[in-house]
This record gives sequence, structure tokens and C-alpha cells, in this order.
Amino acid sequence: MLFLCEGLSFSSVRWEAVFRFCLFSHSSLLEDSDGYKRQNNGRTEKLFVCPQWDPPSPRHFPFGAVPRFRCFSPSPEGMPFSDRPRPFPQQSVTRASLFFPVQFPNSLHALLLLSVLFFGVPKFLEGLAPSQKERQRQMRIGFENDPNVQFQCRGALGEFAACLCNDKSNEIACINAQFVDNAVFHYLNGHYDSVEQLTFHGNNFQELPEGPLFGSHSLDRLRVLNISANYIVNLHRNALRGAPNIEVLDLSNNEIVLSEENVNFLSHSPRLRKLFLRRAFTSPHNRIVQFALMLKLFEKADLRRLELLDLSYNFFTSVPSQLPCPFPSLRHLDLRQNLLESLSLNVSCLAHIGSINLERNSFHSLDTQFRTFATELASHSPLAQLLLRNSFYCDCSSAQWVQWLRQHSAMVIDYRFLICSRASPQKYSGSRLSEVPLAHLDCQMDLVSSARAVLLPFLPSVASLFLSVRALLRSPMAFLWMDAFDH
Repeated sequence: MLFLCEGLSFSSVRWEAVFRFCLFSHSSLLEDSDGYKRQNNGRTEKLFVCPQWDPPSPRHFPFGAVPRFRCFSPSPEGMPFSDRPRPFPQQSVTRASLFFPVQFPNSLHALLLLSVLFFGVPKFLEGLAPSQKERQRQMRIGFENDPNVQFQCRGALGEFAACLCNDKSNEIACINAQFVDNAVFHYLNGHYDSVEQLTFHGNNFQELPEGPLFGSHSLDRLRVLNISANYIVNLHRNALRGAPNIEVLDLSNNEIVLSEENVNFLSHSPRLRKLFLRRAFTSPHNRIVQFALMLKLFEKADLRRLELLDLSYNFFTSVPSQLPCPFPSLRHLDLRQNLLESLSLNVSCLAHIGSINLERNSFHSLDTQFRTFATELASHSPLAQLLLRNSFYCDCSSAQWVQWLRQHSAMVIDYRFLICSRASPQKYSGSRLSEVPLAHLDCQMDLVSSARAVLLPFLPSVASLFLSVRALLRSPMAFLWMDAFDH
């Protein structure tokens, strides 16, 4: 099978109007190909013919060097549509299948192209087919020039540019591949039964299969499964059957809607230690019911080894007090970037807790409910730490909770960075909570009402910004971007 590989059109400002022919003997790329130009409505396009090789990144490769690259199978889902190669069988190759240069740089190039015209591409390439020894030499050279050759996947996964496979560490990563059919997980079977870390990030699956994710195969060595940023809505109860030893599961940046039929989704992963559900429940679908189903999901799973639970960026306005109870080994609970104004959890279920992250929520003060919970937590779990960076308001009513904070500063990791975001008098805005003079605070300004008055003129812009941010958060790259922002 031969492939006619057309790259995405290049801007004439950034790239020169160049395209190349890649012959079967891919170490013999035609040099000095500046004469090969093709204009298409003012845009320049590159084109080359090759049976096995295509550029690792069709949009960027150095024209000045001889690149090593591989071709893909017909219309792979892992490439943008405009970058996909067009397949055609050797028997159907005709002169009409080829684009030709505007001018011939030298007689050799002209002779080669006339030979293609006269004999046809298949016969022309037959004479150029290298021996097995030459193939091995070329692969060796290709590895030296392009280290990514060593990460080329076997089997059907090898057809997708977005997939890299590391045999030494038993890792597979298909990032931003835009897969739609979740049958792609079956491509591992028979080729990567020993995989330990698997990432499918940036696709559009929408739902996991009703049966096991990997079909009839069992991936007993799989420890890390990252299926984040895939727009997954529906989880199915048997999807994780066949991977019983998963220790890290990342379902972040999806749009999960739980149902009664699928509350056993995690019951096949009893060894789970880390569960990432960051920005996983962004759908506004009946949040009270969803929270009840989420608790049932956790209870059914019986995750006695779970140490980390990440529920950040989910727009939760409250969480049930029994949230940590299904996880007797829980050490880290991440609730940052929600809409919580207070928190109260069952401290008897937090015997081993090390940290609770409440940053960037809607805390404007530390109310009685929160102070009671935190005081009990400190006595029940002396090693517990809190992260509390929020927009705190400081006025004459703040003395009680600020004094409590100063007395319990040892359990607040970011204590020295907590400030009065708004204050009355206004001159104390930006003051550290550890230093603000409580006796000088007054209530002449209604901080809540004044904050609303300040925001009111900007609400249309804020609404527009919100929609833009929401669209951004739906993109596959948002998860990576937010990770970088958090760290």
C-alpha cells in the first residue's frame, strides 16, 4: 500500500513554498527541493509520496535536513483531518495521482519524474526497494536522527502519530489524539499486555463501554490509568473489569453524570490509592442527586487503600460530612477551586488525614461551623494541615475568627500568606491576617454589598468571560494548563 501524504497548508510568511517526494529508499530524499512549489489559492502546500514514512509533526520539520519519518494507515483518527494521508493501492496509481513541480532543479530530478510518468509509480518503486540489510541500516540511522523512533507503537496503535509507546518503562500515551471510538483500547491486546501506565488524554469518547474497557484481555500489570479530558459523560459498571490492580485512576476534566446503574464503576479497583476527579462533574445536572450517587459510588467501591482524593474545580457549594468515611486510609483531600463557604466533615473518618486543600473557594470568613470542625480535627488528627488561601473580608466582626486563626496557625500551611482581600477601613486591604490590627477595624463599609456594587458594572463582561473560560475548560489542553497554573 502506498500513501499520498499531504501536509497542512503553510503560511508563506512562516514557511517557504516547498514540497518533497519521498521515495521508497527513504534515506535518499531528494535534496535542494526549493524548486518544488505548488500554489493553491495563494497558499503553499507540501506533498510527498512514501510507503512507510511521514513526518512526526506534519506542520513542523526542518527542510534543511533529511528528516526521518513514517507513514500512517488510511485516514487515522489520531491525526487532524487535513493532515491525514490519502491511501491508494499500487494498482490504481496513475499520473493523475501526483502533483508535479513547477520547474526541474536539475536533469536528474527531471529524469526521475519522467520515469515515474512513463513506467508508473509501482514499477518505478520496485527498482528502488532496498534489501533487508539496507532497511536495517536505514532504521538504525533513523533512530539516531529521530529518538522518537524508539517510541513507535506496535500493532494498530502504530498508525497514530499521537501515540507513543515506551517498552522499557511499559508506558503508553495517546495525547490529543481525538479518538471517538472507545474500541481503541482493544488495540493494546496482544501487543501490550504488560503495560503498567496508560494515558488516553484529549479525546472524545463521551462514554466508556458497557463491557470491559480492554475486552476479553486482562491487564494485570496496569497500575496507572489516565483517561482525563475525554468528555466522558457515562461510566459503565464493568468498564474497569479486567484491570484489577489499578492504583492511580485519573478521570479529571470530563463531564460525568452518574446514574444508579453505574454506582459499581469503581468496585473492580480495590487497590486504588489515588483518585483524580478534578473538574469531572461540571454538568449542572441535579447536583444534590449527583452528590448522593457519588457517595454511593465511593461506598460500593470499598476503597480501603485510597490515600488521595481530588475533587477540585467542580463548582461544589457544599460537601456532605460523610464524604471521607468510605476511605479509612485517606491522607490528602483536595477541594480547592470550588464554591464552598464553609466546611464540616466527620473527623472520626479522618484518622490519617494529612492535608485538606480549601484554596480559592468562597470563604470570606471562618464561621462557627468551620472553626468547630477544625478544632476537633486538630485534637483528633494532630498532623492534619489546612490550606486556606481565599478572599477574606476584614471588618469589626472579624475579630473572633481572626483570633482563632492566629491561635491555630500551626495547622494552616499557608497562614503567612492569608490576607484581607477587602477591609474596612479600606487602608487595611491587603494586610496579612497575622498582622492586621483588629482594634482598628470598623464596619462603616458593607464589604459584601460593596463587592457586589463593584462587580455589577462588569457583569456583562464577566458573563462573556465566563462563557469563554467554559469553552476553554472544555478543550483537551485545559487540564495540562491548569496543572501548570496550580504548580
